[in-house]
Amino acid sequence: MHEHQLFMEEKERIDNLVEQGYKITGIEENLSGAYVHFDYIDHDNRNVETQILHVLSADARKYFTTLLVAKEKRFD
Repeated sequence: MHEHQLFMEEKERIDNLVEQGYKITGIEENLSGAYVHFDYIDHDNRNVETQILHVLSADARKYFTTLLVAKEKRFD
């Protein structure tokens, strides 16, 4: 149950950033999980703020990967 709780918390943090207009701009993976870089870009295409989220659960890593793939398919 702990793993599912961790996934739900990480998914909520990812969703909150995406809802606020942040875009995933980079991912660094290592043995301790993934560091997902989110940038908020203003209307003048300037990077206003960067958030880095440390994602530990495998399900949350799959989740943000799914978001990236869905974004790429929209631009095809």
